[in-house]
Amino acid sequence: MVAGFDVVSSNPSPRISVCMITYNHARFIKQAIESVLMQKAVFPYELVIGEDCSTDGTREIVIGFQQQNPERIRLLLPELNLGMNANFIRTLQACRGQYVALIEGDDYWTSIYKLQKQAEFLDTHSDCSFCFHTVHVVLDTEDQAPRLVAPRVSKEVFTLEDLLVSNFIQTASVMFRNRPAAEFLQRFEGIRMMDWQLHIFNAQFGKIGFINESMGVYRLHAGGAWSPKDLVWQNLESVRVLEEVNAQLDYRYDRVIKRSISLYHLRLALVWAGMGYAARAKSYARTCTAESWRHAKLPATSLVVMWLAVCFCGLSRLILSVKAFSTFARRILLLGLL
Repeated sequence: MVAGFDVVSSNPSPRISVCMITYNHARFIKQAIESVLMQKAVFPYELVIGEDCSTDGTREIVIGFQQQNPERIRLLLPELNLGMNANFIRTLQACRGQYVALIEGDDYWTSIYKLQKQAEFLDTHSDCSFCFHTVHVVLDTEDQAPRLVAPRVSKEVFTLEDLLVSNFIQTASVMFRNRPAAEFLQRFEGIRMMDWQLHIFNAQFGKIGFINESMGVYRLHAGGAWSPKDLVWQNLESVRVLEEVNAQLDYRYDRVIKRSISLYHLRLALVWAGMGYAARAKSYARTCTAESWRHAKLPATSLVVMWLAVCFCGLSRLILSVKAFSTFARRILLLGLL
């Protein structure tokens, strides 16, 4: 099998397409694929894998799986590395199902009925454009019990406005109605969080259903595209996404998005304060305060706590450095807003 050859499965009409992108996931890809193939469903489904010219043997592994499961697996094998965003868009475009589920090559599902349950949810909730569920997070380098990740606010249905505050949806938990999203996503070239943009695109067409059941695992490891990045990078990238989203949505949600950007600036002020960089912390604190006065209207208590943390960087750094108190400290400093 030569590079660049796209393998078409013998399944002509899948009800669900599972969209998987992978690059240098040789340590994880077997578990990811097997978690898809183990699914028990009353309808046909396909697994579409975009393998982006890995250098660690990932391509050979996915080819082996396809040869063993030609009726279920389709491969997209570009001759040259496309990059994460282009590979994702290309793989998504190849999905033929009525519904599309997402999973990356370093994550895996834990419930054999995940696809069935989510398809049934969308079948019976016509007002929802997609749905998601809770997942567990596993640290690849530490021997710790998996940590459950769920939305901060527990409710059955979310909206686009909820999603414009932050991306609270894990990629491996999503199933959505298949719509042409490539044109929208291509406008975000150079921004890494394309899953958040896809969720925002889908949320324009309906509500977001939530299934309060853990059916997958998100793996944190050094080779990940998001989790290894430091908090400053993550928050700045989130601001970039929101600024671009605001333009793409023709500023219809300008108030909500600007308030979210102000919250990220508040978080950046706290992060820099926690690292002891007083000047940078004060710069973001001033930006956040000005934004709040103009349009964001953040609670006064949030601004007071922010400025206390910024003006007393040493105390803030000491609190945040104590692992046992890290979660508690963040809740106190952010007052549940982030």
